[in-house]
Amino acid sequence: MEDLKPRVAKLEWQVEAHSDHLKTLNLTTTELKSELCAINRSLLQIKWLGLGVGLAVVGESIGLGELFKIFGM
Repeated sequence: MEDLKPRVAKLEWQVEAHSDHLKTLNLTTTELKSELCAINRSLLQIKWLGLGVGLAVVGESIGLGELFKIFGM
């Protein structure tokens, strides 16, 4: 029975260490999630900017610029 006490103590230390590691991992996961959301917002802005530029180029190529000049827009 005496040989179990050191083993139990060692297991308690390991459990505490694992608990600390899990807390650290959870914090890291939360930080990474917020960073990924920020990256996603930036990519959405880039997508809509590209779509707007593409529509402007297509509109200019089919003559919508001249149409706007005629109607004074």
